[in-house]
Amino acid sequence: MWTTTLTRSSPKPTGPQPGLVTLTSPKWRSALARMRTRPEGVSRWRGVLLAIAGVLFLAVAYGISYRAVKYFKDVPEIGPLLAGKLLGMAFLAFLSILLLSNLVSALSTFFLARDLDMLVAAPLDWGRFYLAKLGETVVHSSWMVVLLAVPLLAAYAVVWEGGLLFPLVAIAALVPLLVIPGVIGAATTLLLVNIFPARRARDILGLVSLLTAGALVVMLRVMRPEQLARPEGFQNLVDFLAVLRSPSHPLLPSGWASGMVMN
Repeated sequence: MWTTTLTRSSPKPTGPQPGLVTLTSPKWRSALARMRTRPEGVSRWRGVLLAIAGVLFLAVAYGISYRAVKYFKDVPEIGPLLAGKLLGMAFLAFLSILLLSNLVSALSTFFLARDLDMLVAAPLDWGRFYLAKLGETVVHSSWMVVLLAVPLLAAYAVVWEGGLLFPLVAIAALVPLLVIPGVIGAATTLLLVNIFPARRARDILGLVSLLTAGALVVMLRVMRPEQLARPEGFQNLVDFLAVLRSPSHPLLPSGWASGMVMN
């Protein structure tokens, strides 16, 4: 709250403004320094083991995604619809995770970060300050979702023969899916901090995140996506189409992304 007050009360800065790369340089420079230097007592094989574990995780995720996408594609007549439904559900789960993680990350980057004193005291335009902190929030909240999306999208590219331009389409579909939850999370956090202190709001957001994550797991389990591969289990075609369309909505970014990738 005090950050917003100081930013609004300070006079409008004059002269050239630093770019976003300069504003975020302390973060990525410190990250590079940690990667280059190895603390005492840490074995050099630690990085190798982490890299091997990451490659194995991506390989297993790709194998599971490939089998699922291949299975849905081989379903006669409705294979493309089922594959699009599966991708939409995956993007919807990613969207929910991003909303929760951005709420917590925005509170840390906008109000609890160590560089706030320096940035607020500097002759810095509030728009650049917001964009720098928003970018930091999106990066902190989205890197794990991106790692999960890579093997899934790679499976779709291989099974459906996406071609050389498919990576560009996938990136164009993922960028709004990552940025929109970041903007919503930052706006919600800014409103919440005006009601509660920052540290108390962090505890509240943590509790809300746990409850929402549990509700998301229950919702995905109740939807039972495996039943889409057995249309004969429905009483009529209308029930099957109703399940096939839910929970997609034209206003959800997950629907935009899945439609863009499948097209």
